[in-house]
Amino acid sequence: MENVSVSPTPAGAHGEPAAVAAMLQVPDADLLQPRRAEPAGPRGPGARMPERAPAEAPPAEPLSSHLAGSLRRRWRSYWQELRRCQKGFTEESVHELRVATRRLISELVLLEGVFQTAAVQDAYRTLKRRLKRLGELRDVHVQRLFIEERLTRFPELLLLREHLVRKERRLEKEAARAVGKFKTAKLQKQLQALVKMLARFSGNARRESRLAAAVRTAADRAFEETVRRRQAVSPADLKTVHRTRVAFKRFRYMIETIAPTLPGFDAQKLRALALYQRRMGYLQDAEVLERTVANFIARHRATEALLASFRHYLLRRKARLLRQFLKTADQLYTFWSAKPRGKNQST
Repeated sequence: MENVSVSPTPAGAHGEPAAVAAMLQVPDADLLQPRRAEPAGPRGPGARMPERAPAEAPPAEPLSSHLAGSLRRRWRSYWQELRRCQKGFTEESVHELRVATRRLISELVLLEGVFQTAAVQDAYRTLKRRLKRLGELRDVHVQRLFIEERLTRFPELLLLREHLVRKERRLEKEAARAVGKFKTAKLQKQLQALVKMLARFSGNARRESRLAAAVRTAADRAFEETVRRRQAVSPADLKTVHRTRVAFKRFRYMIETIAPTLPGFDAQKLRALALYQRRMGYLQDAEVLERTVANFIARHRATEALLASFRHYLLRRKARLLRQFLKTADQLYTFWSAKPRGKNQST
C-alpha cells in the first residue's frame, strides 16, 4: 500500500470497536514477558558445536500478517489500475480496474465480517458503488459479444447489435467521466487504519487465535446464509437463484482471501468455487439479455416477428442453464463445514 505504516497503535486506544477490543484483551504480563535467552554455545579453540537439529519447515505466516500483506498488495493493484484507467479509458483498462476492485472488495468483505467498524463498511460501500458504476457497461459489452458470436446463425441481430454499440459508446463516455472523478485519499486512509489494526494482532498467540476464531465465524455465517438461500431456490423464480449467487459470492470472496492459510484449500478447490458461481452468473446474464431484447422490441414493434426465433433460442438456452445449475446446486454443501456455535452466540 502506498505510504501505509504498519506500526501498531497503543493498546486500549479510545474509540476502538468493542469486538476488536475484546479480541485484543491480553494480560499485560503476557505482552511484556521477555523472550527466554538462547543458551550460549561452547566457546574457545577446539570447542565442539552441538549437533544441529533437523531443519524444520518454515513457520506458517500469521493470519494477521497475511491479511495485512494481502490488503497492501490489493490496494496497490487497485491504485495502479485506477490511475491507468484514468489516463486511458479502454476496454482492457476497464476490465483490469474491475478485477482489481473485486479483489480489494473480497478482502473488505472478510474484514467487515470480523471488525464491523464504520471505516471498513464505508470503504466497502465506496468500492461497491464504483464497481456498480461500471456494471451496466460490462453487461452491454457481454451482450454485444454474445450477439456478434451468433450473427451468422441469426443475421437479423444486426439491428440489435447496432443498438448495443450505440449504448456502449454512451456508457463509455459516462463511465470515463465518473472514473476520472474517483478519489483515493479517504479510501487509502481507511485501509491504512485497517492495516494498523491488523498489526496489533501480530506477535501475540492469543490475539492471533482470537482473530482466527473471528475470521472462522465470519466465514461460517456467510456460508450458512448461502445455504439458506440455496434451500429457498425455486425453479419458477430466478430471483431466488440470483439471491443465492449474491450470498455465495460473499462467501467465496472470504474464502479466496484466507485460502493460503487454510490447510488443503488448493487452487483446484478455488476453481470449483468459481465454476459454481459462474453457472449462476451465466443464468443471470441470460436473464438480463432476455430483458434487453424485450425492451428493444417494445420500442421497435416492427422487429417482434423478426426476432421471434432468437427469443425462442434465448428461452431454450436459459432453461438449459437452469437445469445445469440445479443439477449441481447441492455441490455447495461440499465447499465448507460450518462449526456449530453455542446458544449464547448469535446466528
